[in-house]
This record gives sequence, structure tokens and C-alpha cells, in this order.
Amino acid sequence: NQGGFCERHWTEAEDAVLREGYGKIPTPELARKIGRPKGGVFNRAWALGIKHGWCTPFSADEDRAIKIAWATGISMVDLSKTLDRDPAVVGKHARHLGVRFDRRPPGVKAPRTPRSKRPELSLASILALEDRSRAA
Repeated sequence: NQGGFCERHWTEAEDAVLREGYGKIPTPELARKIGRPKGGVFNRAWALGIKHGWCTPFSADEDRAIKIAWATGISMVDLSKTLDRDPAVVGKHARHLGVRFDRRPPGVKAPRTPRSKRPELSLASILALEDRSRAA
């Protein structure tokens, strides 16, 4: 015990819960579920090489989908759900790509219908919008 700090070893069951929930469940909630401090959860995830969704690099298709969504009026929330990423992370990356969802091209607006009434999107369906616009 150095300086009064001594952490118990992680069990296989705790590691399994961490692997399943990290990046999907808010970290404070996951820490309570495992019975560990939030910092311990971050440290253990790092030691195991588990990464949050916002640490995962964006693919070229995801970059294209962001630009297409911006240009065609797909909402940031719908896009984020489709990409399985946090909207703040998608928005930050979109700005890095040179697009801002709060500043769309003239005449392009996000939908005003309730989300429950919008069609389910996939990465492929968003990318297909690009192909259709090229054919027009």
C-alpha cells in the first residue's frame, strides 16, 4: 500500500461488463454498475484497449455520409444514430470536414417531422443519396 492507495484486481466478470457497456452506457452509470470509481473504469478500459465510439476514427464512407446529410437535410441526430456516434462528436468532425449543420446550403433544412415518423436510415441509404444526385 503506497500512499494509502490500493485497488482490488478486476475480475473477468467486471471486465466483461466493461467491454459490453463502455461507450454505450454513460461512464458514471457503468462505474456504479461495476462498483468501481469512474477513473478506475477509464483506466481499465485504456489498459484493455477498449475505446469509446468517439475515439474511433471516421471512415471515408462516414465522411461522405456527413457531407451528404448536411447537403440533403438529414438531421444531425438522425445521422448520429445511423453512424452510432454521439451527436457532439459527429458535429465536431463535420466542422473539421468543412460543414456545419447549423449552416446548411441555401434551401436545405432539417426535417420538421417527429423522429418516429421519419424513415430508418442506414449508411448505405445515405450514400445512395449521393449517387442519385449525381445521376440527376
